[in-house]
Amino acid sequence: MNDIIQIGPLNLYIPLLFYIGGIILSGIIGDLVFNRKSTQSIDKKPGDVIFEYWFVLIVIWKLSYLFKHPADLIENPITIIYFDGGILGILFGIIALLLYSIRQKRYFRISYQWQIAWWLLGIIIMLSIEQMISLIYGFSFIVVFEVMIYLGAIVIYFFNSNPLTWFQLLGASRWGAINWVLFRVLDKSSDILIFEVMMFLAIAVLTYIVEWIIDGRHKRGALRK
Repeated sequence: MNDIIQIGPLNLYIPLLFYIGGIILSGIIGDLVFNRKSTQSIDKKPGDVIFEYWFVLIVIWKLSYLFKHPADLIENPITIIYFDGGILGILFGIIALLLYSIRQKRYFRISYQWQIAWWLLGIIIMLSIEQMISLIYGFSFIVVFEVMIYLGAIVIYFFNSNPLTWFQLLGASRWGAINWVLFRVLDKSSDILIFEVMMFLAIAVLTYIVEWIIDGRHKRGALRK
């Protein structure tokens, strides 16, 4: 299937439209979840914060391409639109997001717990979008089921009636990581990288360790009382 829509002189890349839709959707859902589960007040709208996250990440990811190819900026500045910094650029973007999150906490009273929740929502939504895009090139029941799993995680962990907790965030992280690895094995992805598999498995293991530590502290606190 053709992944480009031509409207007059414009050529619209369909996957790009999906990603833009994912960014908008993450802002809307983040707003809904905060209004449903939070009792605290913050000085910014959750949707605005989430859009700012995406802006910072994408800009740093794109600009980091120039670290490896600075000559391209002089010869043809428009290349920044078509190229990015790859995995290194994403790492730079994550560092920028961490610094930006500290600023949100300091100046707008947004807790780290909620900021991580919005990050996680965005990641799960983008994992879903990425698999939806693959359906453009061929239908697969495995892909459809994977998207349903991700959407189910959002409903179960973020749209329940309980207040947001670290256990919910850890559980959602583990759910997303394990399912990503599982479905890459099931659909026999040829482009999967060992680094990506190890990273997602490490996230799953790390969530168990952190959950065990938090649970242990709660139990020790209860015994002291």
